[in-house]
Amino acid sequence: MADRPARAVLRPIPAPPLAALPLAGLRRLVVLCAVAMLAMLAAAPAVAAPTSGSASVSPTASEGSRFARIVIDSLTPTMVTSTSGPTVSITGHVLNTSSRTIHDLSIRLERGDAVADADELRSALAGEHPPVAAASAFRPIGSDDGLTPGAQVAFDLTVPLSGATGLQIDRTGVYPLQINVNGQPDYGGMAQVAGSRTLLPVLSLPPNRARAASYVDPSESGTTTISGLGPDGSVSADTSDPSRLTLLWPLAAPPQLAPGVLGGNTEPVRLISEDLAASLGDGGRLKALLDPLRAVTQPPAGTAGSSSSAAPSPEAGTPDADGPSESAPPAVASEISRSMCLAVDPDLLVTVRAMSLGYVVTSNPADPTSPTTPGTGQAAAAAWLDELRSVSSRMCVVALPFAAADLTSLHQIDDVGLTAAALDSPADIIDAILGVRSVRGLTIPALGAIDAQGASLLHDADHHAALTSAGNVTPTRGVSDTGGYRIGDLGVSTFDQPVTAALAAVGTAPTTP
Repeated sequence: MADRPARAVLRPIPAPPLAALPLAGLRRLVVLCAVAMLAMLAAAPAVAAPTSGSASVSPTASEGSRFARIVIDSLTPTMVTSTSGPTVSITGHVLNTSSRTIHDLSIRLERGDAVADADELRSALAGEHPPVAAASAFRPIGSDDGLTPGAQVAFDLTVPLSGATGLQIDRTGVYPLQINVNGQPDYGGMAQVAGSRTLLPVLSLPPNRARAASYVDPSESGTTTISGLGPDGSVSADTSDPSRLTLLWPLAAPPQLAPGVLGGNTEPVRLISEDLAASLGDGGRLKALLDPLRAVTQPPAGTAGSSSSAAPSPEAGTPDADGPSESAPPAVASEISRSMCLAVDPDLLVTVRAMSLGYVVTSNPADPTSPTTPGTGQAAAAAWLDELRSVSSRMCVVALPFAAADLTSLHQIDDVGLTAAALDSPADIIDAILGVRSVRGLTIPALGAIDAQGASLLHDADHHAALTSAGNVTPTRGVSDTGGYRIGDLGVSTFDQPVTAALAAVGTAPTTP
């Protein structure tokens, strides 16, 4: 597979940490994981169970101009593996949405060539007339009287995955599928009257006699024409070159520090609310984000960096400290932690550290002399910060712009000092408070998007590497150290928002096929 522009897909697959992986190395993020995730998203409507008991597969671009609509009740399997059955089964019904009776209805299942990359994935379901690489035979549905306007007819298609009479799938990949319905409307000729499409991820294939006949023992001379082919005709997943993906784990919150008096020395620190205290405590959002990392990064007992090792002290992580410790990094317990990178807003760290030293909550954020009440989250802030120091010492860390600073706004304000405080200082603040050495030279905008003004700001500020959502970026002819896409003069790498959304929707106890 040819190299594609870099994709920072937010999925926890074992990989080198971002700190050790230049953005150019991300360009070989294997597309199949992202493709499989997106394929499941595209296929999900086909197997969902709404209140009506049915759901539609993604309609074609010309669906509105056709005579009928296909509604899918089930698609089995939604993902093919070596333990799947040898067939694809689809049930549903065809609804006549026109004002004419449709005669001689017939239906078949078609597939296209496997999707090769993310660009093809985006267009696989959008074409007016998708190319057909293999298809089942047409079979009649409905009665001899035809399908009258508003009427519907059920269908049940079962097609072999492999073989000349089926979809002829003998290799892993992600395949576009189309259900094609032909018929003859009154006053017209035979034509396609409905079509619905989805994607079928094939991670591996079940046993097959025809494929087994071509199997060649690796210990003997000769090679098989199908990669991963087993003696029973099954095709295993290709795990020889696993994807190198990085999962960014953001820790951020709305700013809570209230303005102080002119000249500084506002002690104790004033916050505008107790929202952060609730988030840092039991059941809070920030605590829930940090707790899973403890299990992921905790090294085995008896190894360097295990629970018996002391975590960095708060004093060592203050801005007055000499800097991050130069001691050997602690042992890493999980390969997942090697693929993760904490993305931390320095404003959050500054606020939490201030809370850990004692704070008050103001009754009027606009008035530095307004009455205050003692804060209740000092202990929770101290415990959360200690836990974060321990976790961050065992994984990659990257700084977000200070207080979610907007790049476009910074460009319009055009203040060099403010830009430096928002983009240059965060890494040093993170390092000083956590006692780590964070990733340098990578900008991750708060909203996940960079426009032309934001790109110009980063370029002028000598920030030449950035991460943005795939959106409307333009691929470059080649892949450079700063990414495979361009926004103005800025080279960027991208992540796919649908993949991120899919991860966010898996819940607290996800399962994998």
